[in-house]
Amino acid sequence: MQNWQDQRVCVNCFEDDGIKQFIKKNADSNGCYFCETKSQKPIATCLFWSEYHL
Repeated sequence: MQNWQDQRVCVNCFEDDGIKQFIKKNADSNGCYFCETKSQKPIATCLFWSEYHL
């Protein structure tokens, strides 16, 4: 089981444009832990990082 600080979230998990922009700018993972979206390019960023900087 992953530590919650290592879990990644993508723009599909949010409606807020500011959060989506932050995730796009800081994407470092090709998959989302929550909605399980996968991609060939980075689409998700750390949940802990998102909460800390918003």
